Order: sequence, then C-alpha cells, then structure tokens
Amino acid sequence: MSITLSQAITQTRHYLKDTTENVWTNVEIIAFIDEAIGIIKKTVPLWFTTLTRITNPTVTTAANLAQLIVIDVDYANLISIFASARCFEQDEQFYRGVQKMNEFEARKLEMEDDIYASDEYAALLAASTTVTDEHVEDVYSDTVAEDDSIIGYM
Repeated sequence: MSITLSQAITQTRHYLKDTTENVWTNVEIIAFIDEAIGIIKKTVPLWFTTLTRITNPTVTTAANLAQLIVIDVDYANLISIFASARCFEQDEQFYRGVQKMNEFEARKLEMEDDIYASDEYAALLAASTTVTDEHVEDVYSDTVAEDDSIIGYM
C-alpha cells in the first residue's frame, strides 16, 4: 500500500490543527516529511528498499503532491507524526513537539518489532544472506620457522 504526499500533508495538518493552512506552508511540511522518510528508511533498510525520498521538497507542484510514498498503511502515519513534531519544535511549542516525537519513537519501535517478527522479513533476510565457505590461507608459510616464530623479527 502507499499514500500520496498530498495525503501525508493533510494528515500532518490534522495533527497540527492547521487545516486552514495559515501557519505552515506545504514546503515546510514536505521538508519534514522527507526527513521522516529518511529516518524510517534507515531503521530497517532491507525492508524499505522501495521507500524513496521526496523528489523535490521545495516544490509544491501537482505532480510532486501526487508522488507516492510506498509504505505500509499501518506505518504511514509515522511520517505525519514526525513532521508534526518537527513543526511544533520550530514553532517553539516544545511540550507538544516532545509529545509527538515520543509518540513517533514508540510507534517506530513497534514498527521495527512487527517487521522483525514477520515471516516476510525472515524470508527477505534469508534470500539476501548467502552462506559461503570461508577459510584462511597461510600466506606466511614460507617464513615460519620450525618453532612457529617468524624469521627475521625479534
């Protein structure tokens, strides 16, 4: 599943109680949404290979707002929670910002646990991990004396 950037902005505005678009511009919200995508992508990079950053966070064209954010619907609100926390922080509403950031961190940990416990992640991990026989060659065999000390070094 996925959401559009426009939907993520609307959800962020809902958290901010800024539905009239008087306080925050779309460009500011998009920048924080893009930051959230980067953080979520780093959380479990093997899982979020299709999650991409916003093409151009400083542009609010119709094409940019229609950009899909490919993330499971269960985790899509994480992006908006983070963006609203950053907006509150910038607006010096630190208490509300901390509340939202704590909510983001708690939900992110739940997301990680859900992903790591899923059969899909186990299969993905197994497919990406290749087991090879590794061995170490003794490249110094010609320089080792009979008593296993290295010749020429003291």
